[in-house]
Amino acid sequence: HLTVGNSTKSGLAYLTLPINRPPSSGTLIATPVSGNSLSTLFTLQADNWQDDDIPLTYQFFYSFPSDPNSITLLAAYSPNNKVISILPGQRSGGTVKLQVHVRDYFGAESIATTQVQVYPQTTSLQDAIDLYNQILADAQEKGPFETAQAITMITKELDDWEDTLTQNTPNPVCPSCSGRGYCPADKARCICENGWAIIDCSLSESDVSAIVDLKETLLQELADSYDQMKQQNSTFSQEDIDTVKDMIYQVLQDTVDNQH
Repeated sequence: HLTVGNSTKSGLAYLTLPINRPPSSGTLIATPVSGNSLSTLFTLQADNWQDDDIPLTYQFFYSFPSDPNSITLLAAYSPNNKVISILPGQRSGGTVKLQVHVRDYFGAESIATTQVQVYPQTTSLQDAIDLYNQILADAQEKGPFETAQAITMITKELDDWEDTLTQNTPNPVCPSCSGRGYCPADKARCICENGWAIIDCSLSESDVSAIVDLKETLLQELADSYDQMKQQNSTFSQEDIDTVKDMIYQVLQDTVDNQH
């Protein structure tokens, strides 16, 4: 309030400002609590959120404990408080962290988290690549936004495969070279036999080519999805289009990071 006065009189003025409090009292529940990567359908549901300033909208994310700062969008803001989706996994650990951002009409936001256990279901790189291609084909039948989401998940698992192969590299690589090469006397590095590659000769050239080809396909399909959404701007919101643009950046960044 404001008080104004002189030697004989005074006056008061009041201004009441409403405070917008974020949604409260809700939870995020995920079922089942464990499953196979890129196969099990997980249901994420944000229940019992309270706020006077409706409608509420919900946005869902996932991340890995090994890289908590890399949070990936699962579903953009919408009035739907439930999303059903597959999830990627990592061989270094099964935990996938889940988040929901709950926003009221004026933009005040609250966050709830939970986690599930997601286990890779493939034991060979070729089986994984076959699975990724099938998931990509299924997503393409649904639309460009679903295709972009599938590509981000596939890329994360593909990068995890590469990390796993690198982590299994013996140190030093000489003299064994995985039994598929030799080390010259004057150099502490492997010379791989024909058909084998990487630093310890443990990965076949065909597998390396398969990884490179799939990554090129994923990047092209992601760019195509973005172009399709821009051309169909009456169907997709600008937020959805910007989300796919961010996905392109994230996939490119993950790919670059995995080369170092």
